[in-house]
Amino acid sequence: MTERSSSFERILVGVDFSDTADEVLRVARSRFPGAELRVVHVVDARAVGVPDLSSGSLMPVTPGRDLTDALSHADFARLTPLLQDHEQGDILVGDPATALVEDAARSGADLIVVGAHNRGALERFFVGSVAEQVVRRAHVPVLVVKH
Repeated sequence: MTERSSSFERILVGVDFSDTADEVLRVARSRFPGAELRVVHVVDARAVGVPDLSSGSLMPVTPGRDLTDALSHADFARLTPLLQDHEQGDILVGDPATALVEDAARSGADLIVVGAHNRGALERFFVGSVAEQVVRRAHVPVLVVKH
């Protein structure tokens, strides 16, 4: 059995494919060598939209099974290169904070590692922060990596 530097053996790492994702993975791997990492990306079903060519913005659509399956498949192709040997990866669909907290409980994670973005106060007020919501809802410790 491998000796570990901490009591954390199963770690859920939430990534969002931003610049923060690489740093979150680096921190998780370096601070917890030998731990079992489960790297998860959540497709935010609330933010699914299609381009509105007249305005240049996204028109919201009701996410159907085909759309979320297509997004999940595309995101899994982006997730796979981030994984190292013996790391598990998964794509979930739903509210990111809720999905991460529920997956941590389901998978038996004893730590969640997520990144924090530098957002303005107004955006945090309206959108909130996934990291903040995970910290509030999780039943295990949460390590927030600030970028």
